[in-house]
Amino acid sequence: REVPIRWLAFLDEIIHNQDQRPFLRLAEIKSIGLQIGMERAEQEEAMELFHEYGLLCHLRMTEALKSFVVLNPQWLLDSLSKVLSAETRQSLNVMELDKFGLSEDVSRTYNKALASRDFLEYVWGEEEIDYLMDVMKYTMLMSDWNFSSEKYYLIPSLLQDDEAVTNNDMRTGWICCIFDFSLSFLPKGVFQRLICLCITQCGLCQAEDKIPEPMLSKNNGVIHFAEGYTVHLRQNEAESCLYMYVDNKDYAVEMFAYIRSMITRLNSSIMGGWLAYDVFLEDPTSGEMMTYDEVITHEVEPWFSQMSEVRQGFDIDVDSFIENVFE
Repeated sequence: REVPIRWLAFLDEIIHNQDQRPFLRLAEIKSIGLQIGMERAEQEEAMELFHEYGLLCHLRMTEALKSFVVLNPQWLLDSLSKVLSAETRQSLNVMELDKFGLSEDVSRTYNKALASRDFLEYVWGEEEIDYLMDVMKYTMLMSDWNFSSEKYYLIPSLLQDDEAVTNNDMRTGWICCIFDFSLSFLPKGVFQRLICLCITQCGLCQAEDKIPEPMLSKNNGVIHFAEGYTVHLRQNEAESCLYMYVDNKDYAVEMFAYIRSMITRLNSSIMGGWLAYDVFLEDPTSGEMMTYDEVITHEVEPWFSQMSEVRQGFDIDVDSFIENVFE
């Protein structure tokens, strides 16, 4: 694509004014553009192109994201890794944390995957915190936790193994379906992002109806979307499978379609559309896992009578509750 010479001058001035900083404020960018005769609309068009070609990173979904233009992507990756990796805990200054009253915050973050804003501000700094929090939420790496009187943020990548949650699927009467990625592979981070989407949604339900707090661990999540709508999600990394168990077969099709729609959203927004998987559905009478065609041939309920929803998923507006993340 051919671009005006002043766009190249615009980019050169942005880089020149960087002054070793990993980012510039949007107000600084606008000032640079005006100095070389570019109005706001043209600046935005040029910035969109620069972002598309990876010359800089400018996200625009929220005011906090709009206000930052990242010129050094490694800074962004390093900043996120400070809270996404449990190894960060070893490098923290224990005496300093105790001085600032953050010892309990650190323990909660790395033991329960629930971070406070005070701890995130300590790790990231006051200037960058709103931007980095919105990046984490937009990329489905963090979600609001609305199940306590204090404000916390769930970071699923920090969840640890918990036998009580792992053994939950041993309850009798739960109906199962499997999202099987074994013909390709199940990338790291898919399950954690699915948990973020689920927690966002049940957090919205929590605002309307009092529902139990989710039970979460490294590869498991027992989540209540509403009264009677309980789902146990389990990741089996060795098999490259995601298992979904529903405690009430009357709601099995609805919850399956809902979770599948979330995976579809995650696939298109984050994974580039290349996630591929097969689906297997349980016959609640025999316990056998069946393909779509087998469900149709044997008219297996509850799946058979609602096969259009099973095949396609419900047309749910996942975007609507993603937008609520930023409110």
